[in-house]
Amino acid sequence: MQSRYMSILIAVGVALAIALAAPAPAEAQGTQIKPYMMLIVDTSGSMAWDVSGVYTHGDGSSDYWTGGSSQCCEGIDTNGDGLPNDSRLFLAKNAMSLMVASSGDIQFGLTKFPQTFSPAWPYNTADWYEDNQGAGLDLIRYDGLCAGTTAQMIVVPFAEDNSDSVLKWMNHHEFTNSTTPVEFELRADGATPLGYTINQVRTYYSGTVIPGDSLRDCRPYSTVILTDGAESCGGNPTGSVDSLYDIVYGSTTYHVTSYVIGLAYSSTTLDQMADYGDDGLANGTATAFEANSEAELAAILFSIIRDSVLVEVCNDVDDDCDTLVDEGFTKYCDEVGVFGAPTSSLDYCADPGETVCDGVDDNCDTVVDEGLLNLCGTCGTLTEVCDGVDNDCDTLVDEGGVCSGC
Repeated sequence: MQSRYMSILIAVGVALAIALAAPAPAEAQGTQIKPYMMLIVDTSGSMAWDVSGVYTHGDGSSDYWTGGSSQCCEGIDTNGDGLPNDSRLFLAKNAMSLMVASSGDIQFGLTKFPQTFSPAWPYNTADWYEDNQGAGLDLIRYDGLCAGTTAQMIVVPFAEDNSDSVLKWMNHHEFTNSTTPVEFELRADGATPLGYTINQVRTYYSGTVIPGDSLRDCRPYSTVILTDGAESCGGNPTGSVDSLYDIVYGSTTYHVTSYVIGLAYSSTTLDQMADYGDDGLANGTATAFEANSEAELAAILFSIIRDSVLVEVCNDVDDDCDTLVDEGFTKYCDEVGVFGAPTSSLDYCADPGETVCDGVDDNCDTVVDEGLLNLCGTCGTLTEVCDGVDNDCDTLVDEGGVCSGC
C-alpha cells in the first residue's frame, strides 16, 4: 500500500511536470498582476474520516498543549502503514500546502466553515476526535456551526506575500507555546454549510476585495471549493456559486469563477456547482473534480493553478495585465503584403517570411532576403558562361560543357 511519503513524492513530481509543461510567462517590464484565488476548505466532522469512510478518531496532527499535559489529535492508522495520517483533512492540508508553497504567481486567501474557537480551558467536546486524550471524546478548541461571523470563516484575507499565513493553517500544528494559543489550524468539527460559506465569500469579494482593488478591471478572481459531502445546513450551494460568479460594482460586472473538488465524494450537486462556476451558466461546460488520494488532489490543484496563472501570448492583447502587449515575443512587418495590405509596422506575430528577393528586409527580422539569395549572395538566376570564371559561385569553373565548340 502506498505510503504518505510516496504520495508526497508523486505529488511533487506531478507539480513539477505540470509546471514544466505550462507555457512560461514572457519577461516583462510591467507590474505582474497575480490572480486572487480563495480556498474554501470543508472543515466538517467527516473530514476526520479516511477516503474510504473509516473513522480515524483525529486528523493526523500530534500537537501537545499546555506544557504537554494535553494532546491533539493524531487519531489512528487505518491503512496499515503504521502512521496516523489517513484522515481526509490531513491529506487535504498536505496537498494544499504543496500548492500554496509552489505557486508564487497566485495570491491566495483561505476560508473554512464557521466554527467557534475557545482559546482557554475548558475547551469544546469534540464530535469526531476520540481517545487521543484518554478514553472517550477529546476536548478541542473548535466547535462547528451552520452560521457564523466573517472572522470565523475568512481566516486569511487576500494580502501581498501572505502564503505563510495560509500555510500556518495547514502545518498540523496549532499550539504556539502560549497559555492562550492563537487560532492557527484547520480542524474537523461541525456540519457542512456549503451555501452559507460561499455566500460569505461573495460578500467579501463584493464588499471588500473588488471595491478596494485598483486592478479589478484586469485581475482574475476565483475560488476553489473543496468538500467531502453534501450541504447539511439548509443552504443552496449551486445557487450560491451562481450568484458568486457575477458581481456588479459601479457599472461593471466582474466574474468570480469557481472550481469544485469532491474529496472522496461526488454528486450531481457538485457537478452543477462546477457548471455554474466556470461561466455562470447551466450549460454542461464543466463538472466537479474528484480526488481519492493526496497525489490525486495535488494533481488537480496544480492543474487549476496552471489554468489560472496569467501568461502573455502573442496576440496583440495584454494577456498578463502588466500594461505591455506581446512583450518578449518577436513581431514582424509585412512589406510585401503576404497577410494583407503591405505594412512596415511590427503588426504580426506570425512571420510572413521573405518572398521577394529585392534587397529589402521585407519581414523586419533584421535579415535581408534570407532563403532567396543565390550562391553568390545576390538576387536572380546565375548562369555559367565560358570565360574562365566561376560565374555561379559553386566552386567550379566553366562546368556543364559551356566551353564545348569554342
